[in-house]
Amino acid sequence: MKYTVLFSLLTALSLSAQELTPRISEDLASLLSAEHAAAVLRNEKALGKAFDRSLYRQEAARILRSGQELPDPQKSACPEAAEFANNALHFYEGDFDPELLLSKTDQLLQRRDWGSPAFEREMQQLRFRLRRDYLPLLRVREQQREKNLLAANALRDGVTVLPNGIQYEVEPGSDSIRDITRGTSESGILFFTRVTNDMRFESLPACLRDVADSLPRGRSWVIYIPGPLLTQEAEAVRRQAAEDQQRREAKLRSLLGSVPPPPAPAPRAASAPEPLLKLRLWKDDPDHPVDVLPDTHTDAL
Repeated sequence: MKYTVLFSLLTALSLSAQELTPRISEDLASLLSAEHAAAVLRNEKALGKAFDRSLYRQEAARILRSGQELPDPQKSACPEAAEFANNALHFYEGDFDPELLLSKTDQLLQRRDWGSPAFEREMQQLRFRLRRDYLPLLRVREQQREKNLLAANALRDGVTVLPNGIQYEVEPGSDSIRDITRGTSESGILFFTRVTNDMRFESLPACLRDVADSLPRGRSWVIYIPGPLLTQEAEAVRRQAAEDQQRREAKLRSLLGSVPPPPAPAPRAASAPEPLLKLRLWKDDPDHPVDVLPDTHTDAL
């Protein structure tokens, strides 16, 4: 089970470091309990008497209380409950009280107002608080994981670190990185996305294109681009777009004559920093197929 409620909204947040508070912990338990209860009700609706609510709860409770992910949830007495518990422990272990999650689940299952406007408002307020208070903390943790990974990766044999911080390793061959036609893009560490698609040199980040002449020829390249480098690039693009817009507006005002300038824009909220980006790039060749891993996407909450 994947939690896809909130993470896509992270880009609108300020990312100042925050501490885990009792309120955040309780809110997280509340949201996870809503996911848990919703799964119970969904299974009961789909399976009727064939669904054993008590077994579902018992298996999730056993794993949550153990504090350890189950190695093979498909061998569990209730695989879906095991997967829920595994995900909760994997992404949020230590940030919520399992007993509170279970008790809140039981309370929610007794409610009769699921889907009502009042219930939806309650869930919306809960998500808002977590989006505001908890996701910045998750982002700070993810940034530390990225730093640790890059530091360890730089020490591996075969990895070269360029002056701008980009790291790469190359598979021997004679192709130029400017001739790539295919690539796999991976971003994040714990909250992780991987996509393989057609890719051209012109679509690569500018910070990578700028150092293309430093990369040797090869069969394929694995590139690690630090998040701060991508954040700096994104901010430069945004700033250039804003300046271009201001110039266009000033030119239009000069043509129209007495049109007053618009009011100064409100201060812009800090954008979320970009995550670490790992690229595997190659020139697709039917005579030399490249094995790739399946696409995947994991969101927080």
